[in-house]
Amino acid sequence: MKLLLVLMAVMSFTVESKTTVLADGLWPYDMSATYANTYNKGQVRANDVATLTVSGLDGITIDAIEVSVKSNKSSGAGTFTVSADGQQIAMKTGSLKDWFGAFNNVDFQALSLLSTPRNNVTELVITLTGTESSLYIDRYTITWSQSQTPPMSVTLMNGSSVYTTLTEQARGEGVILPDMPDLTGWQFIGWSSREFWETPDFVYALYPANERFYPSAVGTLWAVYRSQQEPVVQIATELTDGEYLYVNRRADIALTGVPEDGIMDFDEMSLLDKGQYYHISFAGADTAYITHTLTGTPIGYSGTQMATTASPWLVYHEGEETLFYMSHEGKTYVLWLNIYDDTNKWFYAGLMKGNVGGGSPMVLVEVPSEDFEPIVTCHPGETQGIDEVTTDETKGEFMIPFWQYDLIIKDGKKYLRIRE
Repeated sequence: MKLLLVLMAVMSFTVESKTTVLADGLWPYDMSATYANTYNKGQVRANDVATLTVSGLDGITIDAIEVSVKSNKSSGAGTFTVSADGQQIAMKTGSLKDWFGAFNNVDFQALSLLSTPRNNVTELVITLTGTESSLYIDRYTITWSQSQTPPMSVTLMNGSSVYTTLTEQARGEGVILPDMPDLTGWQFIGWSSREFWETPDFVYALYPANERFYPSAVGTLWAVYRSQQEPVVQIATELTDGEYLYVNRRADIALTGVPEDGIMDFDEMSLLDKGQYYHISFAGADTAYITHTLTGTPIGYSGTQMATTASPWLVYHEGEETLFYMSHEGKTYVLWLNIYDDTNKWFYAGLMKGNVGGGSPMVLVEVPSEDFEPIVTCHPGETQGIDEVTTDETKGEFMIPFWQYDLIIKDGKKYLRIRE
């Protein structure tokens, strides 16, 4: 005989205002609570209604419910109803005197609303409707445990093939999603509850690898890949007005964003990151103006600090090397990307005192003329084939997968169906 150990937990909700409660104790991961009183805080007069709704309970067992109440000195009555997932499971009608033998306007007393456990609850609603002024609610206390339901499983798909099936060790424990290896030209980025083909505009939520996933209603996840194609890096050797990245090619980093608090930021160079795009206008061979393309913000300086002003930059250019700099009080300051701040122990981009000459790693990289948006898909390298489904001997249905849709061709007519 197996001995089953069921651990009970308690969550409580203390009334703070006519629209809020403060949660305490232990509760399921996705729990949320809302409270509403048609009068004031916890006071319920005749015909007033106070409602506590607790959602996201993930199929737990409600073992007991208590509510702390008091009344006026000589009156106070109403009806408590308790519903689980839209079905009423308990009701208690009367006055505080009926329930405890006397009215009490000083001490809150614990009134039991439910003593018979209710399994597999995902939403709980507790309502008090007043019939005689006044009852007062201080706190709701809910004792619960995990419903004795079997562990959940999730099937992991890699393209059109089943990769593996993961099963919880115990209900509610969740599973750890694996990290998939990258493929040639494709980078694995996570798991999706929706299967889809090629799309440059990925809108679904991703579940990351190496983190815990709780397979409640979701029975299948698909591995999601992003294409790693990037345009060829073209370093400017002739300076003309246009869009560029300002890059330290030795460190493979690029200027990004706009000035803030006198400094700027840098990041790993990416021709797909539009936050690294700058429009450079040249006023002659040795002067330029810089504008952040994405925001239209001018990139300039004030004293020796970076600023959002249209400042003229001096230009050093030789071969592939291009360096922006300025002069302040007879000293030269270059626009540099990885300056170390030994006070705050970080690196930043901005103005650094230095000399201008050959040998710096600073270059301008041309923004690609084509729009290289990466493709995101659950089917890297697969083609969208046509599947025939025979419904009877004379009629056929053809299905063509198309992003998150299925194009159905039946009896000469076409239908677009969202894939579940």
